[in-house]
Amino acid sequence: MSASIKEVIEQVAGGRGYEVEKHLTGRGRYEYAILRKGERRAFLKAGFHQQEDLDEPKLLPNLQREIWWARVIEALERQKPSPPAPRSLGEVGFTSPRLIDTNITPAGCADEVGWVVFEYESAEPFADIKVERFSHAIPKICATLNALNNIHPATLAKLSLPSAPPVEAHGEAVVPEEFWEVIQREQLLEMNTVEHIKAALPREPLPRNVLGQGDFEPGHLAQRDDGTTVILDNEFAGWYPSHDSLTYLYHRLYTNRRSPELAKKLLEYFVENYIQDSVDFWNQFFALLLPRVVRGVYYDFTRRGLNMNHANQKLRRELIEMLLLRRDSAIIS
Repeated sequence: MSASIKEVIEQVAGGRGYEVEKHLTGRGRYEYAILRKGERRAFLKAGFHQQEDLDEPKLLPNLQREIWWARVIEALERQKPSPPAPRSLGEVGFTSPRLIDTNITPAGCADEVGWVVFEYESAEPFADIKVERFSHAIPKICATLNALNNIHPATLAKLSLPSAPPVEAHGEAVVPEEFWEVIQREQLLEMNTVEHIKAALPREPLPRNVLGQGDFEPGHLAQRDDGTTVILDNEFAGWYPSHDSLTYLYHRLYTNRRSPELAKKLLEYFVENYIQDSVDFWNQFFALLLPRVVRGVYYDFTRRGLNMNHANQKLRRELIEMLLLRRDSAIIS
């Protein structure tokens, strides 16, 4: 662990009456610690906020978004937004760890090391997919997805909450030109497939008008014993296209976690219980999922060295074929 970050963690903990119960080895630029004050526990994450890396190029905006999300969720839990948003988030059974303290403001961070202290969450994330456990959680996860999809900027404006920090292009229904250059040069997809994909992609940006976590994948979801869904690691929170979180989770289950049947089960439950206008839904779903899968091909090749013979990439090729044929029945069952 970096000595300077460890020193900051000790100072932050001691200055707020906590003891460091355990230092946790970080991934990338972050270091973590579990803090304790009597029976109360907290979770601290800290890092050099000016550093960049390939997966997460800007640490400070990430932490600003995570702080914003925590404040938004806490405010919504205390209020009763107007329909069609749920009367309170507690009614659909999801939450996120509450913010305790931070040295980061919307304007930036005066210190070299940025840090955030959240309430400690003991629920176990779905880091390793266990089919039975995740299947049991699908109704609550779908309720969470539906709740997020019904929270709009106007909902937060009524609560006088601050605007969301800028969000990186997680939810854009586009594939950058440099991605296509690599895909074609390395022959990751056949030329006629590339042409068909380009023809099928939306011509205009999709409206970004629903609340999204931005990285809605199994490892960032947990479920408490009472069934409450907990959303974790919210560094890409902001406004996203409708059903962005659903397509994100579907893609991660189908390809990264190699669980197509779980992805289909999730989608089937969501459609049966929450979708009324199926035409609009499927148009939006295909418009988001197709470029998301293509970007997955690119990222797994350039960042992780996975060629198209890898199991993840084979599943993406399969998914692309179904999406191009608009086979909604195949992606749901």
